[in-house]
Amino acid sequence: MPTSPQSAPTNPVPPSSGTPGVAVPAVSPPTPPARRGRRNIAVLAIVVVGVIVAGLMLTGIIPILPSSSTSSAATPTSYSSAESSANPISDTVSGGPWSLLLAEGLDLTTSYSNSTPPSGCTIAGGSGMISYGAYDGNYSSGLLSDWLFVYLNSDRTSELAVEVSGGHASEVGVLQGPSCTADLNADKVLSANLLDSTQVASALFGNSEVDQFLHTYPSANAQYVLFSSTLAGFVGSFWDVTYSGCPLAGSGSGTPTGASVRAEVNASTGVVESVDSSPSGTSCSGGPQTTPIGSAFAVGNPYASTCPAGDTWATNGCVAGDYVYILTIESSMVTLGNVLFEVETPAGAIADVPGGQGFSIWNITGGTVAESSTSSPVLEMTGWSFPAGSHFTDTSPLTTLYTIWVDVGTSNPAGVNYTFVALGQGQYSGTTPPVALP
Repeated sequence: MPTSPQSAPTNPVPPSSGTPGVAVPAVSPPTPPARRGRRNIAVLAIVVVGVIVAGLMLTGIIPILPSSSTSSAATPTSYSSAESSANPISDTVSGGPWSLLLAEGLDLTTSYSNSTPPSGCTIAGGSGMISYGAYDGNYSSGLLSDWLFVYLNSDRTSELAVEVSGGHASEVGVLQGPSCTADLNADKVLSANLLDSTQVASALFGNSEVDQFLHTYPSANAQYVLFSSTLAGFVGSFWDVTYSGCPLAGSGSGTPTGASVRAEVNASTGVVESVDSSPSGTSCSGGPQTTPIGSAFAVGNPYASTCPAGDTWATNGCVAGDYVYILTIESSMVTLGNVLFEVETPAGAIADVPGGQGFSIWNITGGTVAESSTSSPVLEMTGWSFPAGSHFTDTSPLTTLYTIWVDVGTSNPAGVNYTFVALGQGQYSGTTPPVALP
C-alpha cells in the first residue's frame, strides 16, 4: 500500500439513502457516548466489541484453520457495496425477516477457512464454511477484501451469516442455540444512514497514531467492525477499526509480537472517539506463543456431595447443605491465574443455577485456598479471590494435591447432565475437553 494517504482527509457525512434490502426496525437516534479520557474509552470500547464479537460473530469464537495461500484476495469493496450484495441473500433465507445486527470487514495477510460452528450452536443451510483469501494491498482505505454480515430474526432466536468476498455474496448458514443467541436484543440491530467504511477510513487520516502505523507498516491485518451498543456510557453505533501486525482475534496464527493501532469512530457523526496503539514488541494474544490448556491441565473423577455443616462461601468456598461437585486434578503444569472454570448445560450454554455459588480450590486437609472472585448462580468465572489465611495468589501452582469444588445450590443436579470445562488464560488458550458431571 502507499506509505501515505493518496488524498486529503475529508469530513465524512452519512450516506443519503437508507440500508437497502433489509427490514430494520425503527430505532431512536443513537446517543453520543459520554466523553471520557482517551485510555478509558478505548478500554471500554474493547470490552464492548469483545462481548459483541464473541457472542455474535463466527470469526471471533470458532477455531480457525489457516491455509498456506499467500496470493492476494479478490478486489476489495466498501461496507455499503458489500451490504448491497449481502442483503438480497438474506431476503431469500427462511426464518426471517432478517435485520442486520453486525458487519465485519477484513484484510488479512494470511488466508484461512473454517467450518466448525461455535460450541452450543448448530448451523444449517448455506455452505457452513467461512473462507477468506490473503490480502497484502492497501488496508487503510476502508475497502476490505472480505466481509461477514450477521443478521437477526424478529423473535431473536436465530442468526444468519452471509459472507461477501470480492463482491460475491454467499450464505454461510443459520445459527441457532443458546451460546450464539443468549445475548441478542432487538435494540442492537443497526440503523440506516450510518457511515460507510471508506468514510471511516477518511476520518482516521491525520490522526498521528494511525498515520505513524500506516507509514511504518505497508502490509498489515485490518479489521472494521460495525456494531450498536446499549451499554451505559457507550450508547450508539460505532466502527471499531484495528490495523495490526498481530493475527486478529480468531483469524489464525502469526508472529508472537507486533504493533497495532485501534480506533473507535462514531458511525453516525464520524467523530473519532478514541485511538489506542501498542508498539512492535507487544505480545500477540492468541498467537503461536500460546499453549492449548488441554495439554497442560486435566481434571477427572467427578462425584456429587454436599457442603459440610457450618461452612460458608466466604470462609470455605461453599454454603452448608448445598449440593457440590468435587473433581480431582489429574495433571497440571499451570498456576491458578492460568485457568478459569465454567459449568455448561447439555446445549453448551453457561449453567445458571438458582442458589449456586461458584468454584473453590481445597487442599488435602480440607481447607479452602482460593474461590471464584464473586459468588453467582451463573457458573462462569472471571477471576480468583483468596480467603483470609490463604497464602495463594494467581501465581501459585495448581497441582494434583488440590481438588475443585463447585457449589451448585440447593437443588439436586443429578441427571441434568452438566459438564465442567477449564479455560486457558495468559500463555494458555482454548478449553479442556468437557468432563461430564453425574
